Amino acid sequence: MRLNKKLLFLAFSVALTASCSSDSSDDGKGPVDPVAIDKTANQQVTGSSGSDLLDDAKFTSLIVEIVYVEGYAPQDEALDILEDFLQERVNKPDGIEITMKSVPSSNRAPFNRTDWELIENQHREYYNKEDQLAVWVYFADGSKEVAGETTAALATAYKNTSIIVFEENLREAADWNTSPGVAIYEASALAHEFGHLFGLVNIGAPLTSAHEDPERKTHCLTEGCLMSSPNIYSTGQTEIWSIGEKCIQDLQALGGK
Repeated sequence: MRLNKKLLFLAFSVALTASCSSDSSDDGKGPVDPVAIDKTANQQVTGSSGSDLLDDAKFTSLIVEIVYVEGYAPQDEALDILEDFLQERVNKPDGIEITMKSVPSSNRAPFNRTDWELIENQHREYYNKEDQLAVWVYFADGSKEVAGETTAALATAYKNTSIIVFEENLREAADWNTSPGVAIYEASALAHEFGHLFGLVNIGAPLTSAHEDPERKTHCLTEGCLMSSPNIYSTGQTEIWSIGEKCIQDLQALGGK
């Protein structure tokens, strides 16, 4: 198990048309009394905290709280890739910390937004405090529900510092396309959703050029960009897609690397 790993320095679409969707305190050192926490700063719309995530003007460190249902833990390789991705993109001179813990199943699957917000309220421990910004990532044991029907979505960034990964869907997608494997799917989903938290595409990070997909809003037009949709794996692929240059320019204009 990976606990409190320091760094010196994310939903996602696949060939079977599964895609991501963006639904529009404590000192960060351990469990806290939820009654004493002001959660307001972590309950804003997706993309609204892009500059806080990317620059070091207000927050000089970042904690990523990963909570997973027992039996649905992300692969170590996926978290290593996420670390590298964050190191490349964010300015956090006091480091980035990743915590992990398991929780019992909520028995709420398939999940709608009310479900995953209730789960977050029940289990989230870390919120923004002083110079540390906190992000919550939940690995769920079920699918997403939209209008009463389940979907093949892999992950969703649903608030400014909140992500849910539909790990059951993700593993099924990886089984269907055995080439990159579960870890690459997980890492791609995490990186893609962090891209949405950063404000991509055009949901908080202003466009520095015209590259938003008119048919898939909040996604990039550039073929092969991590923020495009769909992202299709090729046989033998062993790494996640990179963020395209136009998306990088948007992030840099907002204070990122």
